[in-house]
Amino acid sequence: MTEAAIPSFEALVPMLPVTDVTRAIDFYRQLGFEVGGTHTPEGLSAPVWAWLRRGGTHMMINRAEAPITATHASASVWVYTKDVQSAHAALRSRGLDVGTIDHPPYNPRGEFHVHDPDGYAIFIAHAD
Repeated sequence: MTEAAIPSFEALVPMLPVTDVTRAIDFYRQLGFEVGGTHTPEGLSAPVWAWLRRGGTHMMINRAEAPITATHASASVWVYTKDVQSAHAALRSRGLDVGTIDHPPYNPRGEFHVHDPDGYAIFIAHAD
């Protein structure tokens, strides 16, 4: 018996739990993301879910059911760009606490990181 082929996937979109969706939206807007959609349940004044996008990069955030701890924020997000130096300068000019640009053996063209309000490490790396 042969196995059925799995159709190609079109995208992989992470969803990160956050303590405050509005605060997270504000942070990710500083990274250049736009809000593609939000959901605010009836009776609430703030969104509990948001779809964020920038070019072909997408992610979702949702309000966590419990406080975010170091254990919960153990995920990291990698964003790839063709110009690490310009991205670093732009985010620094917006007042974000960006790390230095490192050049590890696996990415000699450079990468740096910034933490979002819930402690997730957002790495900005050179796309080869």
